[in-house]
Amino acid sequence: MRLKTASMRNVLPAVWGLCLVTGTGCVHSEVLHNRLSETGSMERRTDAHQTASAPSDEPSELSDTGKDEHERLGDTFARQGNWTLSLLHYERAIRMDPHQTRVRYKRGLLYLGHGLADEAEAEFRTILRDDPRHALALTGLGRAFLQRGQFRQAGESVQRALGEDPGSWRAHALLGMVYDYQRQHEQAVAEYEAALRIKPDQPQLHNNLGRAWYLAGQYKQAVHHFEQALKVGQSDPHTYNNLGLALAMQRAYGPAWDAFRKAGSEPQAFYNLGVALLEAGRAKQALACFTKAMDGSPSFYERAHEHYTLAQSILRKEHPKQSSRRDEPDAECL
Repeated sequence: MRLKTASMRNVLPAVWGLCLVTGTGCVHSEVLHNRLSETGSMERRTDAHQTASAPSDEPSELSDTGKDEHERLGDTFARQGNWTLSLLHYERAIRMDPHQTRVRYKRGLLYLGHGLADEAEAEFRTILRDDPRHALALTGLGRAFLQRGQFRQAGESVQRALGEDPGSWRAHALLGMVYDYQRQHEQAVAEYEAALRIKPDQPQLHNNLGRAWYLAGQYKQAVHHFEQALKVGQSDPHTYNNLGLALAMQRAYGPAWDAFRKAGSEPQAFYNLGVALLEAGRAKQALACFTKAMDGSPSFYERAHEHYTLAQSILRKEHPKQSSRRDEPDAECL
């Protein structure tokens, strides 16, 4: 399979919804690429600020009955989002039995969920000292490496996990993310597709596959998978935003605006569409969209005005004898 490389002029740095699938939902991880859109401003960090996943939603071998009371309380507080008390009870459980692999794994997940990659790595390495073939700990270690931007080490760890458990859809999904961060989108597509063959109705996997197709320049496939993510239950604004971007690259600007609107407010939608139009070389229409964004929300004025000025500059270079004042609209946004 040969994929077309997307050619982008990188009008402005932006964000994408890349999902780290944890079992309880989509945890967004920032990507190291410049793209359109500003819905939900993320910085260019790698997987550093995630919400903790509930350990009880991990694979069944981690949820055996007969847990002691501290482990049970730790699970309960984790589900409630109280990670401090959860860690406290997991620590007490481990003090009673330092070889509780299951509890150490859960504690590692909580550390990952709060961006504490070093602490998470320590937990997973402790597990691996006792059991070097522990696939879940190898996958967790890969996530810790990914948080620190150590892509080679992350890939190696997840490949080892898949060697022990080829049927782990989470490991395939994580390896796809590693490839995406390395801009190896063909390999990322293959891993997300492998994960979907195991877990076909996982909306976050469709989102990530759509994103990989987009970055490979295959916008029709990207639209399909973003729509699939929404069809099978994904309702996160980032997926609507991703869909809007892919539709805009197909010049379907009306449907793109509708998707952007579902991702946020009308001013955000006009702003995002304006950026997409500017990217497509339609500076006049972009001016009209930025005007609507500025008129619709004072909080968007500065951001939209910056790009309005950029669009004016582009038009002046293309048509040096023509004026492009804001009070002389030359085109409709839609």
